[in-house]
Amino acid sequence: MSKLSRIGDFKFVVIPIVVVILVSAVTIAIISLNQAPNTQTNEVKEAANDMQFNVGSGYPGMADMISTSIAKNQNNLTAIINVKEPFTALGEQEIAEFDMIVILEDAEEVLQTYELRVDINSTGTFALVQDVQNKTQQPAQLQVDGTKLTITTTIPELTAASQAEWNIYSAYEKRAGTEIISSAYDFLPDEGLNLTTFPTA
Repeated sequence: MSKLSRIGDFKFVVIPIVVVILVSAVTIAIISLNQAPNTQTNEVKEAANDMQFNVGSGYPGMADMISTSIAKNQNNLTAIINVKEPFTALGEQEIAEFDMIVILEDAEEVLQTYELRVDINSTGTFALVQDVQNKTQQPAQLQVDGTKLTITTTIPELTAASQAEWNIYSAYEKRAGTEIISSAYDFLPDEGLNLTTFPTA
């Protein structure tokens, strides 16, 4: 698979909470992929309080990302998400989501694209990983520790990958009955994809 095909893959893997977030998230992601240069680092940081609003003006600090990093250990991928405030239970009409796109590459081509997703609602916190090309899913290991969320999953292509391009977005929604009273999202990095080069053995 050529690296040029990754933009087409990306359009179909963002699964936002509501349609209003879908329009904003996909539009920004596609513009970023086509226009913004990649940055190269293992960890991407940003200031707190920079979420973008579709509706309303409030959101919990656990939806506000301040840094994210990825690392590999053989065929195990670990993603660490740090947020502004500790993770807490949400109400029945609240939902939050983190959605990371990871494009695994060797020196010549894209090996595979994966989506790591975390859903948080009133019943708990859940994580999964999806192979974007084949649409297969499996649970991911998830650890919540204060303001840190750690996702670990086994990916067959990771052993051969020398680098990964990735970005992540978070989204939050709160309703009163059927009315959306707050809806916000955040991207990290704000533009384009981050490039992480994996250490050689």
